[in-house]
Amino acid sequence: MALIARCVVVARGVVSGGESAPAACPVARRVSTLSGVVVSRRACCRAATFPAASSSAPIARGALVLQFKMRDEQLALIINDSAGLVIFSRHRAAIAMAPRTIIDAGPGLHVDALQITPEYVACVASKFTGRLWQGYVRARAVGGDPSSDGVVGPSASSSEATPAKTTAGIATLAAVGNSDFVTGNDAGVIEQWRVVDGAVARVDAARAHDGAITAVAHVAPSSLVTGGVDGRLRWCELTALDVATATVQRAHVSAVLAIAVNPSDPSLVATSGEDGVVKVWKVKAAAGDGDGTARDSCQLSAARAGADVRDDMGKAHALAWCGDDVLAVGYERGEIVLFETTALDALRTRAVVEAHGDAVRGLAWDDVGKRLASCGDDGVVAIHAGEVPRSTREAKRHDGAYVRCVAWGRVEGGGDGEDEVVSGGWDGEVKAG
Repeated sequence: MALIARCVVVARGVVSGGESAPAACPVARRVSTLSGVVVSRRACCRAATFPAASSSAPIARGALVLQFKMRDEQLALIINDSAGLVIFSRHRAAIAMAPRTIIDAGPGLHVDALQITPEYVACVASKFTGRLWQGYVRARAVGGDPSSDGVVGPSASSSEATPAKTTAGIATLAAVGNSDFVTGNDAGVIEQWRVVDGAVARVDAARAHDGAITAVAHVAPSSLVTGGVDGRLRWCELTALDVATATVQRAHVSAVLAIAVNPSDPSLVATSGEDGVVKVWKVKAAAGDGDGTARDSCQLSAARAGADVRDDMGKAHALAWCGDDVLAVGYERGEIVLFETTALDALRTRAVVEAHGDAVRGLAWDDVGKRLASCGDDGVVAIHAGEVPRSTREAKRHDGAYVRCVAWGRVEGGGDGEDEVVSGGWDGEVKAG
């Protein structure tokens, strides 16, 4: 396919259009040499995702910008002569698509977490009843009719089953199988749920923390790690929720807000908290202590405070591994910071993305499309893609309400299309689009 190139000159920091130029022009060849990107009429673009170059670098007067458009992607090459910097930017063109409601939790309910498995879309929602928070857990079969989504809970026995209520609010959810989910509630209790024949029964429950459970994650193949307002981390087996296999008493100064397990190495667990600090832990299996129970050890590998990157970043609300060696962190002030974790003894800043106008509440990485989705208290769901991280699509799909969770998945089931962004907000709905 032919590649159309357009030369642009920067004057006083403003990009203005220039004359058209063929893709094989000498300048294009120079760009190819500097950036490692092959530019020709049959384009072949290769570059590592999220390189060290920052999109916030100043573009000097007289810098040359080459812009290309190929299929549904917009590409740009920027030569900044003053800094000797070449920036390669790539993103998909925005596709206007009206979001679809997948689950409607009901009026007054706040959706705080969601998970997608090959079989189900599940979410947790809570509402304030006047004295206490009540939690609800809902699920809908992938490919099912949004109007007949199933209700996760012991009373869900038909398509019109009454939603299951828990005795406390719920803000955390983890998928531990195609039809198995774990929640942590405001009373410090872990609850395990399983979808069976269109109904979901509570399989097990155990008290795990002194106070609300604020984060939960599945550690393959059969373990669970939770964090709470007590600042503690706790590991356990799914078959014995009441027995801790490892604990860190003061993982954070205050509440643990997010937990993310490395996709390739489950022994690496990242956490973030109200103290604004991000930590990476290494869990090592240990031999039995004489009573037949294995006690794992947990060692801190690296830590980084948001204030070390920029002043007043605030709480670190959200985490997501972008592949094996990049960790994305969403902060209270609206920035997303990408940390390199190649050297486990340090977290090095790779890029900072000014993504939201308020706190970043959710992050999700699409490993196939190499895209990062985010959501925040500004009501925006955004997608960040490209060699230089940039927002390629932004939308307020929850009527301006807080958006607290995002995930990638195929909620319609089947097909060979790309995963789409699914989000949950305080309007009580889970939407895809």
